[in-house]
Amino acid sequence: MSHAELETYNRARSLVEWTPAEIKQSPYLYKLRAAENDETLPDILKRVGERAASMIAEFRNIACDERVYSEWNVGSPIVTWREMGPNESTYHFLYIIIPRPAGDPRMFTEYRTDPRGNPIDLTRQTDLRLITTNFTGSWAYFNSSNQVESRFRYFGEESLRKRLCYVVGFAQTPDITRNFTTFEAGNRSAAILVQGLAWIDEESFHIVKIETWLLAPRKDIGLDSQDTTVDYFPTLPGGVANVLWLPKEVTVLVHYGNVFVRNTHRYSGFKLFQTHAVITR
Repeated sequence: MSHAELETYNRARSLVEWTPAEIKQSPYLYKLRAAENDETLPDILKRVGERAASMIAEFRNIACDERVYSEWNVGSPIVTWREMGPNESTYHFLYIIIPRPAGDPRMFTEYRTDPRGNPIDLTRQTDLRLITTNFTGSWAYFNSSNQVESRFRYFGEESLRKRLCYVVGFAQTPDITRNFTTFEAGNRSAAILVQGLAWIDEESFHIVKIETWLLAPRKDIGLDSQDTTVDYFPTLPGGVANVLWLPKEVTVLVHYGNVFVRNTHRYSGFKLFQTHAVITR
């Protein structure tokens, strides 16, 4: 990151500093049973970090069907929550998830092909205003090797999909973070740091849901907000022996310049991804 980017993030106030009043007003925490203290946080982070490392070790190459519902509006937010908005497009991809070598902070490589596995050029999809990706490892902030890059706060407990969950907030630390995403628009790009909340199953210590948003708006490139919600479910992909926690629905809301975009990603048909080489003479 540039010096200017670091300054932007170093001046930001994160959810780690939220007051009791701010916690109470948060739309993410309206069902929260507040924590009395932070004493359980070290054990939660240790257990969720171990669970993350275990899942990475067990992960195999996975393919699935992805349907992207993209809607956008100019000048005013998308306020309707019906399935599609005023300007809309729908795409069907084959989504492929490949685990990275041990020690890589990103953990996964994720890319798209057409439904038959042929390469595609997403830049030619002119009615797709914004493409968003890399959701499998959205919990990378909680991996044991990455926890040093963020500050954490234990907020309390909430019930989610009939699971009692610990609610833990995090905010990336600008000076030491190497696990960041990028936002690209035309010939402009920026390193994006985030903060967010994770709902961690109290029995399995799997992350059931994660919400992230910008650590600070990037007014310098016109990015006012980017909010991502990833819902994970226990899934047994075809051809795989062990259950993996994979995203089945993701929603991304972006305000860039005077354009508001909402992408909804839905995943299904998870299976082992295999390639075959054929030698011809």
